[in-house]
Amino acid sequence: LASNGDVLVAGSTDSSNLPGTTGGAQAAFAGGIYDGFVTRLTGNLQTLVRSSYLGGSSYEEIRALALASNGDVLVAGVTDSTDLPGTTGGAQAAIAGNYDGFVARLSDNLQTLVQSSYLGGGGHDDIRALALASNGDVLVAGKIGSTDLPGTAGGAQAANAGGYDGFVARLSGNLQTLVQSSYLGGGAHDDIRALALASNGEVLVAGHTTSTNLPGTAGGAQAAHAGGRDGFVTRLTGNLQTLVQSTYLGGGSNDYISTLALASNGDVLVAGETGSSNLPGTAGGAQAAYGGGFADGFVTRLTVDEIILADGFE
Repeated sequence: LASNGDVLVAGSTDSSNLPGTTGGAQAAFAGGIYDGFVTRLTGNLQTLVRSSYLGGSSYEEIRALALASNGDVLVAGVTDSTDLPGTTGGAQAAIAGNYDGFVARLSDNLQTLVQSSYLGGGGHDDIRALALASNGDVLVAGKIGSTDLPGTAGGAQAANAGGYDGFVARLSGNLQTLVQSSYLGGGAHDDIRALALASNGEVLVAGHTTSTNLPGTAGGAQAAHAGGRDGFVTRLTGNLQTLVQSTYLGGGSNDYISTLALASNGDVLVAGETGSSNLPGTAGGAQAAYGGGFADGFVTRLTVDEIILADGFE
């Protein structure tokens, strides 16, 4: 939501006649499979204020959106276009692999593309979450198949640990400087789907993993991988140079965390879906037992060192 109550949405489209793009930063569909798009509507959803495409000649999907303090619109996602608009002068001006993540900044009225930047290495890289720091820096996170992600020197985890790792990166607000990157993963498959910033500037990320050696879980609420795909939550310093703590969160089947938020007292709330009938911490919850079927939703509240409550619901 914008400060005036307007609603901003973003995603991907293969339509060449998306409404409201006249006068937008990119008025026409650029071709290929999908372009990203951003749309602004009035708060009552009765008027489409403006839309804009955002893409090159191949493929784009926008996965995340946030609003800067001045109203500018930040979006991030994945692309395999070599001609994504606005990347000149960006932190990474050229695509590095088959698929790179990207970040773009548009004016609040969606009429100007302020700056874009690729972010990726030689493999398949995908940004899935975005948040803004108090100083205006842009934090993004996702999954990465590259072993050469730029900016990881000095990061909490400087090298890819194997397969797909999660990653977190910090860019300047103008998207012209990559401040720091870090891998986050173990020897199998790790995927970050959610990101939030604590009041002290620390970075919280969450997702799912099949790695039994995810770094930093010793002393966490759930120190060991329980089976299948487990959810996980990790806390890093704001400069991405130190991993403060990780924890698995899951039972014997597949568990996925897709969203994360922070309570006013600093507790961490995560939610997603689970196929596990033994998700930890559900005793006393609003729904203590697995409901059956393919998967249940779940919500979990954690402090720094323990699970407070987990609740499954179908």
